[in-house]
Amino acid sequence: MTAMHRRRGVIGFVTGLALVFQLGCGTDLGPAESTPTPAANPSLLGDVLHKLLYMTCSVRPQQQKTITLTSDGGTFAVDYATLVVPAGSIPSGQRRTFLMTTPADPIASVVFTPVDGAGEMRFPDNPSPVVRLSYAHCTGGIQLLRRIAYTTDRNDPLLGLPKLLEMLLSIDNALRREVQAPIEHFSRYAVAF
Repeated sequence: MTAMHRRRGVIGFVTGLALVFQLGCGTDLGPAESTPTPAANPSLLGDVLHKLLYMTCSVRPQQQKTITLTSDGGTFAVDYATLVVPAGSIPSGQRRTFLMTTPADPIASVVFTPVDGAGEMRFPDNPSPVVRLSYAHCTGGIQLLRRIAYTTDRNDPLLGLPKLLEMLLSIDNALRREVQAPIEHFSRYAVAF
């Protein structure tokens, strides 16, 4: 069984678990009498998904920095997150300004938000910027390879965590306790299994 099949199995299990929590176990006792279906426990469901998908990290204060990108590229860091933008990743003469934020969450993640009014920021395939996230302040998953996940920008209100949208091809450097992956656009990225 490959890692992808195991991942699909875990995602299928988690999805099934979420459906069970959402549907509850109420019983219809007939038209005159019925018991209410218990609501899902968002705290419990969030805890289960957190342990299966994301590394558990100590919550650090939110930090953010406004950064302006030019065609010269550069390296930008906020707390445990680093963005390396190769020269030529954006067209010559263009400037883009964005906010780079490490949220106060129990996961290691970084959010990139364009603030210059020019809309979404996409990058060419080559050269692609690289996001590097340290997980030195995180625990668990010692035997598993960490990856960078593309997630929703905001936390899901039910789960209290961002929704995982895609796992990126990543390099996990366990000795340095950091993982990195090339990105195609600005959004939110998190350390996941």
